[in-house]
Amino acid sequence: MARMILILTLLLVGWLPAIVGAGGQEQEKAKVRSSALALPRSSANNDIHGDPMPAGARARIGSIRLRHSDPVDQVVFSQDGKWLASHCRWEKSVKVWATAAGKLRHHMRAADVVKMTFAPDGNSLAIIRATSAFTGEILVECWDLAAGKRIMRIRAEDRHAEDGALAFSADGKHLYFGRAFLRRLDLANGKVLFPKEADAEIEGIAALALAADGATLVTAHQDGSVCFRHPHTGKERCRVEGVCASHLAFSGDGKTLVLAIPDQLESWQVPPASGQVPDFAIGKQRLAKKETGSIIGLALAPDAKHVLALSADGLACLWDVPASKQLVRRQLSGVHTGALAFDAAKRALAVTADDASHGLRLWNVAKGEDLFAGPFRRMAEPW
Repeated sequence: MARMILILTLLLVGWLPAIVGAGGQEQEKAKVRSSALALPRSSANNDIHGDPMPAGARARIGSIRLRHSDPVDQVVFSQDGKWLASHCRWEKSVKVWATAAGKLRHHMRAADVVKMTFAPDGNSLAIIRATSAFTGEILVECWDLAAGKRIMRIRAEDRHAEDGALAFSADGKHLYFGRAFLRRLDLANGKVLFPKEADAEIEGIAALALAADGATLVTAHQDGSVCFRHPHTGKERCRVEGVCASHLAFSGDGKTLVLAIPDQLESWQVPPASGQVPDFAIGKQRLAKKETGSIIGLALAPDAKHVLALSADGLACLWDVPASKQLVRRQLSGVHTGALAFDAAKRALAVTADDASHGLRLWNVAKGEDLFAGPFRRMAEPW
């Protein structure tokens, strides 16, 4: 019996260091895992991106940047690609983001938004709200993003305003809008110009583009015509028939106009605006045919060397305009709405809505990169 007790004692003494060592190793591993998951926090209770967290929260898995709580149905870039605006119907809100970092610049309450556009300097945002499908009533609003407040609102009537036009003038002092007919709004006094009688014979407006120098205004119409107009009076200077354009984009110098036509793109060389010109000698150049699908977004680089198009099926194509050559053909995932821009670094940018995460995906189209992909960007829903 004594020998048995001695043997058990020796075995226990021999196993004890191993047991203790294993337990210590497990404790060390647990400390390593804990330190890896312990995300740094600032004294202001922000997450690792510098965004505020709810009171009492110690960490955030994922990010609140470029996100809504429900699917996004409208997106638009500023002209230089510096800012991005998104609308969520179920949230009844519009959020404005800094494209470079995805950080929220401004959050405004706005329901039933069907159209948005930035001013040329990116400091104002205009929206159209369709408040009644029965009466066709709309609200046209302009927001000062620096001050974070609405500076103007008018009521008007325009059915299917989501299919119409909305654009700022080159100096940002006036707003062009309308589908049934074109109107020009003076933002200083809220006075609406361009009465309906001025263009009663013109079919609904499908697209609008304004040259950066403010000298030429172009509208595309559902009757298959493209009209060049005087920007101050809205009077027609020239009309080109047989062109069913859905999107228009001017170059920085106003000499090149790109049009999205069903299943193709065209580049037009536009003469300078010089008073009443009876007819334009427009040089047309076909960039694509039977390759583009239904276009939902179009952007032309300021130097007119590249054009970017996004189709409803998520196909993004980058073209060399002078050479009429396709440079990139990229399939983007989860596209039901999108916007395009060229930024100051001449990158071709695309933003698409991701229904799964209720966020936005920002793409460098030339490289096929999701610029905000990463372990803290798309791991999970924000807390």
